[in-house]
Formats: sequence, structure tokens, C-alpha cells
Amino acid sequence: MYEVVAMVKQLGILTWFMTLSCADLRWPELFKIIAKTKGNNLRDEEVDALSYHERCSMLNLNPVIVAKHFQYRVETFFRDVLLTNANPIGKIVYYALRIEFQMRVSPHLHALIWTSDCPDLTNDTKDAYIDYIDQHVQAYLPDKETDPQLFDLVKTYQTHNHSKTCRKYKNVACRFNFGQFFTDRTIVAEPLAEDMDDKIKSNILTRRKEILSKVKQKIDDVLNPSKPTYDPHATPTDILNDIDITEQDYQWAISLYPDSDYELHLKRPIDSCFINNYFIAGLKGFAANVDLQPVFNHYKCITYICSYFTKDETECSQAIINAAKEAKEANLNVRDGLRKVGAAFLSTCEVSAQECVYRCMPELWLRKIFPKTLFVSTDFAENRVRFAKKQHKNLMS
Repeated sequence: MYEVVAMVKQLGILTWFMTLSCADLRWPELFKIIAKTKGNNLRDEEVDALSYHERCSMLNLNPVIVAKHFQYRVETFFRDVLLTNANPIGKIVYYALRIEFQMRVSPHLHALIWTSDCPDLTNDTKDAYIDYIDQHVQAYLPDKETDPQLFDLVKTYQTHNHSKTCRKYKNVACRFNFGQFFTDRTIVAEPLAEDMDDKIKSNILTRRKEILSKVKQKIDDVLNPSKPTYDPHATPTDILNDIDITEQDYQWAISLYPDSDYELHLKRPIDSCFINNYFIAGLKGFAANVDLQPVFNHYKCITYICSYFTKDETECSQAIINAAKEAKEANLNVRDGLRKVGAAFLSTCEVSAQECVYRCMPELWLRKIFPKTLFVSTDFAENRVRFAKKQHKNLMS
């Protein structure tokens, strides 16, 4: 994490935060590879006929193959899609990659990406920034007749369905903020003037919250494809009329941001409020959930680094705290207390088979940074610490 923080300090705010998920259950070539290692050659129709439990069994029994296949897909994706002259998300100059594990099982990739052609988001460059975002990231359900492949990919991988992970935080219906607001153009929501009277500002933000809360509730009731109340024929006018809000008031509300920075609302048709951000080349090239988020302020930047580039070991930490407390209450000596804490750590640290593979095989990496970082001590010369390297004897002599 410290290397990434150093990159932000030296290189500035990144352009994109990207996540590549592992869709191993839906990758037919992976099952063909696993079968081939057993001396079997599966045909396409045989792969399609595999049940969910058969697929899970094949993946669980072959963690090395699954881990190496994901790594191969990631490296190929970067080489043949992202880093080509096509520049599907802009001209990439720097990146920091981190492999994580979904509930400590399947791997997925988090990437911080810097591009050289993205304009900064300021009042003067707002239009240019919006044009850049619209060129590289999409948030809509494509037409089935025009591009059936992309339509199927978006329906399969990019459609959000509420689950228990949405309710990870108390009093938050969906921590991923779905359903998203519909808008016929990408909008940069701006903060109110700093010198505005506090009472006036409070009244404005209260009214904004009332409008957007009503719209958000209506979106979740009527535009959520997983609900029986879903109305595929609803229009923006229908939605706003039902909650007695004018189009002008709605546009005014989503154009304001309560904090001191900006917020982005991507162009999103009314049938795409539950479609996650993606970019076409990424979705077609990786064939899994691809999330591409623009980053334009320091708060978002640090949030992504702290949330996704550090592992959550809450359960393990709590077990260690409890063990230390029990050792103290039992008046154990230091030796026995440490044994108790060590046993708690070993029994609660969660590592999946695939994560073990990543940690054991040197050709698999959990993080990759370009350019490489080098720590240089900037303390006063007399305070710098130096270590002498041990000179190894030549084993051949």
C-alpha cells in the first residue's frame, strides 16, 4: 500500500480504478483444460451440459490450474487489449495491480491506472473531461439486434442484483449505490459556493436530498429487473410524474453535490439503472465482470487504496484480541499467552486453496507495479540506518 501512496504523491491522481472479476464457472476453455490434464477431451456441448455442482467440483479439485488460468487471462488482457495502440481506456503510462480473493476463494484483480491523455477535472475543462469519460466508459444495456454479443455479456456480467453484500454497512440499502440515477447525458455534479450562507445552503441540500431520495426509491421499486414490480415500459416522465417531481427539479438535484468536490453521473438510459460501468473492449476481451470507475479527486483515490489494496482481516484481528484478553484474565505468563494468541491466529486466518497457490508459486504474482518503486531515506544523514549485507561464501570453492 505504501508503494501505491508513493505513486500518488509522485504521479498525481490516477485516472481509473478497474476491477476484473473471475468468471471461472462460465469459462468453457478452463473446463477443457482441466479435462485435458486428466486425459479427456471435452467437446463444447459436453462443457455446456456440465451441471453447476460438476463445475464447482472440477474447479475446487484443481486450484493450481484455475489460479494459473486467471493469471494468464489477466496478463494476456493487459498485453493484447489495454496496452495496445488502440488505447481502449486511454494511453496508459503507469499502473498498480493487486490480486485479491472473493470471500477468500476466487481471485479478482484491482488496478489503479494512470493515463497521459485524460484532462484534469476543473471548471474550465469540465466539458473536455466529460467527453473523455463518454469515449471510454459505458453504463447502458446495448441494443440486442445491433450487438447481440455485447448485449449478452452486459446482461450476464454487468447487471447488478441486490444481495447481502450490498447491506454490509448499516443504514445503507446498497453500498454500491444501485439503482443509479438515469440521465440522457453525463453530468458532473458540482458543490455549492463556499461563501453561501449556511442556512441557505442547508435548505438547498435538504431539498436536494428529498428529491433524490424519492427518485432512488422509485427506481428501486419500478426499474429493478429482479423485482416483480419491474416495469420495462416506464419512461423518465412516468417515474417523475408518479412522485410529483418535475424534470427541471430532478436535473437541478443531480447537478449538485453536498461535499466540496465533484460527483459524476454517467449517461445512463432508464433501462440501465442497474447496469454496472464497463468498457466494451474490456468486457468482450475478458468475458467477466469488468468495473471501470473514473477517479478525479484525492478522497476517491485514497478511498480506493485503503478499501481495495489492503486486506480485511477483521475476523482474524478480533480473534487475536479475544485471545489476548482471555490470556490476561487467566493470568497466563508471556510464553503461554503468546501460544494462545498464535493458536487464535492460525485457526482463524482465512486462506483459500487458490490463494495458497498464489503464495507458493513464484511465477504467480499478487501485486505488480509499473514503474517500480525504490525507497530512499530522506532523513538527516546522521539519522539514517544502514545494514551490512552478509557475504555468502562461494559454494563452488
